[in-house]
Amino acid sequence: MEHDPNSPNVPSPEINRSTRIMAFIGKICPFCNAWRIMPNTRIGRFLKQRQSGCPACNAYRQVYAADEEDTEARR
Repeated sequence: MEHDPNSPNVPSPEINRSTRIMAFIGKICPFCNAWRIMPNTRIGRFLKQRQSGCPACNAYRQVYAADEEDTEARR
């Protein structure tokens, strides 16, 4: 299977398995999702302060960085 860098939600092939697992956890975590879906609410701002230390959020940003940039551009 060939890696297409232009397709969304396709992780980069250079990222190891443990990072991908943590990114998946960040993708299904209700707290991580609340921050990504509602960043300008009170709870979203609170979670944004805490997410810098979250390994699942960090892995999600590393694996799905291009998709996150597209999401931020649409807001």
